[in-house]
Amino acid sequence: MLQRSQRPGFIGHILAISGGVIALLAFLALPYISLGIFGSYTAIQLANGVYGSSTPSLWLELLVALAIIGLAGFALYKQSNTAPFSIVIMVLSGIALIYLGFNYLQQAAQKDLFGNSAASYYAAGFWFFLIGMAAALAGGIWQLSTANQARTSKQTEWPPQPPYSS
Repeated sequence: MLQRSQRPGFIGHILAISGGVIALLAFLALPYISLGIFGSYTAIQLANGVYGSSTPSLWLELLVALAIIGLAGFALYKQSNTAPFSIVIMVLSGIALIYLGFNYLQQAAQKDLFGNSAASYYAAGFWFFLIGMAAALAGGIWQLSTANQARTSKQTEWPPQPPYSS
């Protein structure tokens, strides 16, 4: 079994996978909005349609969560600590966080018939999806920082080591 010093990106991979799984479970199982007496609905129910209106853009949240799980899982499986996986994970989770943040701020300014903010109807699924994306972003940053550390430590190694033949 490889030790932690031999696999410096291990924690970043696990953190990104965990964030993706949290986001996936939030999308599939937790209530995304709560409308009081009209019920609570998961993101998958909202994407399919509730009361005659659907939000197909919510399917992008599912795709982002699955992509993060897949990329981080593949990098962990291949024991890869290269920057491209980290950068893609950071871009996907960062865009999701920015989009949801702007969406929340926009809806916070809107009022319903009772004078409540439209954003006040978000339930646990929305917040756990944000937490999952933040964890995935942190995992991508961790992976990238360890990839950069590994690259610079190889460059500064003295005396230079001959390449190993397989």
